[in-house]
Amino acid sequence: MKRGLPVEATVGIFVLAGLILLIMGTVVIGKFTPIGYKGSYRIYAKLTTALGIEKDAKVTMAGVRIGRVEGISLEGKDVILTIFIDDGRYKIPRDSVASAKIQGLLGEWFIDITPGSDSKGFLKDGDYIERVEPPRDFTEVINNLSSMIKTLEDVAKSLQSFFSEL
Repeated sequence: MKRGLPVEATVGIFVLAGLILLIMGTVVIGKFTPIGYKGSYRIYAKLTTALGIEKDAKVTMAGVRIGRVEGISLEGKDVILTIFIDDGRYKIPRDSVASAKIQGLLGEWFIDITPGSDSKGFLKDGDYIERVEPPRDFTEVINNLSSMIKTLEDVAKSLQSFFSEL
């Protein structure tokens, strides 16, 4: 006569243990942040355009990833970004500035928060970031690069004529 658990129960326990380990691995390694985890909270930013910003775009402060863009919605003519801050330890001063930036020349858009002073307190769940810089139009960036290249060409020509006279 056999003793112990039936084979089905043993397999069930191993499958359940495997699922628990998989979920823990996702949370720890993948930095997946379940809602309500470690005091997470949501703040909002109002823009005139969401040019290039997409859902799940990263949100950084002082170069450190602190959250993601959870949603983008349209209210009248304004674009409202819902920003999910991963951890309650990340305190964002009320007078901080949120700006849309692009990583590299052809990189992805993200939201960067430049922290203000602590004197006016910190944003809480449901608050709006008052100071927001809209994303720059990519054609504006290209035009600025074109004018810089033109200036560099002029400088090179001046240097060439200067050295040719020597």
